[in-house]
Amino acid sequence: MISGSKEITSDGLAVLFSYLFIGGYLTIDGPIQNAYRLPNMEIMYEMGKRLIKHYQHICTIDPAKIQSATYVLQDIMSTPHRERMQEHFKNFYDRFKEVICTVRLVDDKNAEGVFANEDIVHSLLNYIALQTQHTTLGSELYTTKLHSKQKGRADIKITNKDVGVIMEIKCLPVSHRSDNHMKEALEQAMSYGNLLDTNKNLFIAINVERGTRTSEERTIELLCASVVSDGQHVFGINASGFNDTFGVDNSIMKGFTDCR
Repeated sequence: MISGSKEITSDGLAVLFSYLFIGGYLTIDGPIQNAYRLPNMEIMYEMGKRLIKHYQHICTIDPAKIQSATYVLQDIMSTPHRERMQEHFKNFYDRFKEVICTVRLVDDKNAEGVFANEDIVHSLLNYIALQTQHTTLGSELYTTKLHSKQKGRADIKITNKDVGVIMEIKCLPVSHRSDNHMKEALEQAMSYGNLLDTNKNLFIAINVERGTRTSEERTIELLCASVVSDGQHVFGINASGFNDTFGVDNSIMKGFTDCR
């Protein structure tokens, strides 16, 4: 978005990324269209410093809270096993909620703080993902959905040599939540499974409440489907911080595993 009102078209994004590519700030990440990564640790470090400074200025984010969430995401990418997965995701839920509670997210653009929408949540998760070691980040990746000719756009893709992650981000007010809102978000993440060629895959739906309550009261919901070496599993955490699969079971993964 530009000035909060004009959306950048896909052609505009291509031009922007071309300039960054020519300037040496990005390099192409494999054969997937519109997939880029930072070319080296030096640029990642410099970009990280500038992002921290930017978000400290507009959001008063504590860098230590960002770093804590990064460490947990690194653990998830390193050890995607059932016996530790739920523990790691509960830790990530807690650490990311601490980040969100630090940000002054508001509904009124004229009020003090940051307008609460998917863009700011997406940016925070992008930055956390950028800090993980030995991973490649893809953001806003256009692709064709599984079992469909429809085009779609994956919010976040994170990969290393063994593990692939697709994240779908929502920012729904409580009044707009349905009984199936987390299931639908997870299905959307899984529809982009063709972007992954890794053996261990995680599909994650994250909803950060958009409402009039203070940041400290804002809720987060998380739902994950994992396809790893020790089987297929669904687990999640509801707005109260308790384990909850939102009525979703392992059958949700049948369409994905059938096409692998």
